[in-house]
Amino acid sequence: MNRTQLKQSNKIFYGWWIVAVCFFVLFFTLGVAVTAFSATSAFLVEEWGIAQTQITSMVTVRTFSSVIAMYLCGFYYAKINLRLGFSLGTLMGTVGYALFAIANGNVAIGYIAMIVIGACRGFGGMYAISLLMEKWFFKRKAVAIAIITTSSGFTTMIMPKILVYFVNNYSLNASFWFTAAMFAVAAALILLVIKSTPEEMGLIRYGEGQEADAAKRVVTEKYEAEFKHCVYLMVAVFCIGGICYVQGQIRTLNLTTAGWTAAEAAQSLSKYGLLIILGKLVYGPISDRYSQRQISWLWYLLIAVSHAIYALAPTSFFSPVMAWISHLLYALGGPICTVGLALYGIEIAYKGDTVKWIRNYLVIYNVGSLLLTPLAGISADLTGNYSLCFWVLAVMSIVALVFAQMAYSGAYKNYNKLHGNQK
Repeated sequence: MNRTQLKQSNKIFYGWWIVAVCFFVLFFTLGVAVTAFSATSAFLVEEWGIAQTQITSMVTVRTFSSVIAMYLCGFYYAKINLRLGFSLGTLMGTVGYALFAIANGNVAIGYIAMIVIGACRGFGGMYAISLLMEKWFFKRKAVAIAIITTSSGFTTMIMPKILVYFVNNYSLNASFWFTAAMFAVAAALILLVIKSTPEEMGLIRYGEGQEADAAKRVVTEKYEAEFKHCVYLMVAVFCIGGICYVQGQIRTLNLTTAGWTAAEAAQSLSKYGLLIILGKLVYGPISDRYSQRQISWLWYLLIAVSHAIYALAPTSFFSPVMAWISHLLYALGGPICTVGLALYGIEIAYKGDTVKWIRNYLVIYNVGSLLLTPLAGISADLTGNYSLCFWVLAVMSIVALVFAQMAYSGAYKNYNKLHGNQK
């Protein structure tokens, strides 16, 4: 291989540097934007002298802000370069946590900080990353997204300990300043490494123009989505908001209200974050070999079974082994709520407008999580535990399965019909 060929061979993998930076960025814009506040909220109550209801209302404000930001992403990125917009969106995290650091108990500033952090999640999160993966990857797109989304699992495992260390050894404000600094580092990395398109470096998408290796083939199914197919998928995505988000908020509570001690519940969930990471790394390669139309039903089914098992927690025959089986099944199926969600807007978009439909699916996901979150508390108040909620989530998983299959099968058949393919 001569020097020119070697240079080109190295260049063709630049997309993986994009993946590495996106992993680091999502660690903060999705993971820390939630984890940092959750890990320090107890200290916030103690030092600021505020009520738990104010803490929960701050979380609600952040969620509303992120939904609005995601809705505006289409307009935002239509007006600004993808790299610059991504960096500025991430930098909002610095502003938000800096506001927390200087608030000194001022709740009004705390609410403003949460609005800014919510905007960071919207403008600097999965929307921008989904666009980048579409522009940079032809092959291995699902693997790339899976690697990036494992970052939130690492956040759960790492950041709470770091932030509590800062609070205990320095101060609450020091933990906020540290978080603000890390968001600034992430924003700087975007400017230094990210390129909006491979054409800016004289490259093409990863794997494009190469002969597909039969053993490592890229999914070649094509879809022509009618508006109704997108609506079907929006129903599935709305359900995902509850299936994915709500269960994560109450997984520990489901065990403690069923009679487990806090220590027993913590022990059961101690490796949950690691299982989620491994599940995404399994999901990515499989999704690159098999289309969502062919395989997504399996992921939804695994989630449904996981929730059904977990709903049995209050019963006498529920055991730690059953809890672990539930964790494992969700870890394997759960990436349909994250990696799968990113693929939906790329693959099922009315009139091929992926930018618009990535936004639409992300917005409806967050709307679903926002509207369905009260379900957990209502069911617990009615029954004394979270069993009913998990049964509902199991049913919603089947509903999502049906509508996702309707969307993909319909768009697949429509493409073949329009292009004279008799498959």
